[in-house]
Amino acid sequence: MPKFVTLLSFLVSLTVSAAAEADEIPTKVTELAARFHKTMVVCPDRIWADYSWNGLRVLFAYPKGETSYLWDASTNSIQAVKNDSLPPHLLTGSYNFFESEGLKALALEMNDSGTFDPFNLGVHEFFHYHGQSDWTHPAGGGRGTDYPLSWQSRFYRRMTFDNLKAYFEFGREEDLRKARYWFEKWQREYPLEARATTDGYEGTARYLDTLASVVDSLGCSASDADLKKLAVQHVKNAFGYSVSGDYFALDSEGYDIGALAALILRFDGHDLKTWNIRMKRGETPLQVLLERVAPLEEAEPAELREKFEAKVSAVNKNWGKLIDNDISNWSDRDYIRVSFPLKLVHTTYSPKFFARSVELDRWLMPLALELHLNSSNGGSSVRLQPNAVVFQSDPSNPCKDVRLFGITLVPRSALQFDSATQTVAVETPSLVGRLAGQIKADEAGFEYFCAE
Repeated sequence: MPKFVTLLSFLVSLTVSAAAEADEIPTKVTELAARFHKTMVVCPDRIWADYSWNGLRVLFAYPKGETSYLWDASTNSIQAVKNDSLPPHLLTGSYNFFESEGLKALALEMNDSGTFDPFNLGVHEFFHYHGQSDWTHPAGGGRGTDYPLSWQSRFYRRMTFDNLKAYFEFGREEDLRKARYWFEKWQREYPLEARATTDGYEGTARYLDTLASVVDSLGCSASDADLKKLAVQHVKNAFGYSVSGDYFALDSEGYDIGALAALILRFDGHDLKTWNIRMKRGETPLQVLLERVAPLEEAEPAELREKFEAKVSAVNKNWGKLIDNDISNWSDRDYIRVSFPLKLVHTTYSPKFFARSVELDRWLMPLALELHLNSSNGGSSVRLQPNAVVFQSDPSNPCKDVRLFGITLVPRSALQFDSATQTVAVETPSLVGRLAGQIKADEAGFEYFCAE
């Protein structure tokens, strides 16, 4: 007889394999599924309007074992799945998106080292994949911090954060007005950053996973006052590193600053559905929160300013070690621009940071972890190594028939062509493997290898 496993006796469970006895499902899986069910199915309206995980699935992946576990949000049930029946890429990386019987699904790796919370990660990433799937993004922007870095823009963002944090905890109107002063100053002096900020899509996702943790701790029936009290503690304990002055990155700041502004909107009398819709249309939590607030000028704290001024040269030096050579080599005709279509990428990627080269006016990122790219027919199979630099934006690129993941630079001498197989072998500190494709040139005569 097939075995059935349900959580909290909700609805009808899925049939599971014979190996999926109820007592064999890891406790961590049942606990996480119950937390997801409570926050994302029972009362997601406490967090975000018109959003639910009904019709979604989560795969709790155990790549080191033989079995993983698929949770169906609609039936609140768990199905054991043999790993050898799964696409291999679902068992690599901390998370992956896929479809399960026509339903949107998220794979979460469970054999983690404790560096991330699968609950927060799941809530956050599924909101990107499902909740934000039809959002509008501001035109003219791109994710990244201007390089060489400026201490001043990072300082303005720190001052905005500090005042928002004080307002969220103490409710003093002058703190909100000071936040508006620094936010306005930043927008006016750094308009490109204002378009490239992640305050909207990353800030709201961070808001969602933060408030989901709060609702999970206190329950769906908790009062707003109690939810806010715990949310304040979350902000005090877990927010702020991105603006500490030890790490300069605009896109990372968006998680903290955007989420904090969204939390204020949630608990400060703003209609949830109204501001949620405005986020969908491409506005940011700060724009909505501060639009009717009169700015109040604030003097610069001298000690904090000195810290930011002193830090910027060291951060620029560290970033430069990773990206200066690629910026210099972009216009070197002895380098081939290897372009990868997005369809070759089957796993999530992990950037060290996102940057915009002011010199080139191009967005680029060095990778923190190895990234595998493979074609379905086996023609291309390569690894982008840690620290490999990927250029994200290139309007002159001649490989226009596919949607690109990105472009990396390879010395012409490192590409070994095999006419019999119509492929190239490559082995550099950044790229290792074999690629199928063809060489094309842009209007300026720079050569691209368009991988297939």
